[in-house]
Amino acid sequence: MFTKIDKVKLDNYFNELAKIYKKKSHGYIFEFILVGGASILVNYSFRDVTNDIDAYYLPSSDIKDAIKNVSEQFNISPNWVNDDFKTTKSYSDKLSEFSSFYKTYKNVVTVRTIKDEYLIAMKLMSGRKYKNDISDIVGIINVSRKSNKGITFEMIDNAVKNLYNNWDNIDKDLIDILHKILESENLDELYNETIDEENKSRQELIDFDNKYQNALNEANINDILSMLNKKSDL
Repeated sequence: MFTKIDKVKLDNYFNELAKIYKKKSHGYIFEFILVGGASILVNYSFRDVTNDIDAYYLPSSDIKDAIKNVSEQFNISPNWVNDDFKTTKSYSDKLSEFSSFYKTYKNVVTVRTIKDEYLIAMKLMSGRKYKNDISDIVGIINVSRKSNKGITFEMIDNAVKNLYNNWDNIDKDLIDILHKILESENLDELYNETIDEENKSRQELIDFDNKYQNALNEANINDILSMLNKKSDL
């Protein structure tokens, strides 16, 4: 089941989840920390929807039941909120320490988010050129520049080290791309160009997967995309 979640729906889903959870909470406050597209959604305006809500939380039977009930009530994916990202490179056990308050629902469910340079650090660690990781970095830096905060490399460097200790697991290509983004004088134009490149990469991978079924996996996807891009350039 495919789900498109905007900010209004996100608030509605969490509000309903809190209503259900409150009946069993015994006053215990449950916390979600939004990452990825959901964090982009609640903190910025350059993306309108996300397919699901990636979040850090400690699953319990009560919260699992509430998530399931919301999915059934609104006829959405049972994984509309999930913690699958915990198995990826972008996860850090220090996320809670660098999260920011977003909203509390029904006094029992608190939602926090990862944003700004810390979300950029996560996007760099994830580094998927066929999703929205790079365009999200451009968007975040663009918003910060327009609001006169101006996220710098030093701020991102600090965030990377706070979350992951060092840059060792971030692709060198992405570091070069980050510097180009920070040096760009027209981030609106760069954002649109990056979105186009990501859409193109995503379609190339879809076409490849349709032609060579079961050949594509997480271990080889970047190498295959690199090969497809080189072929396209030729």
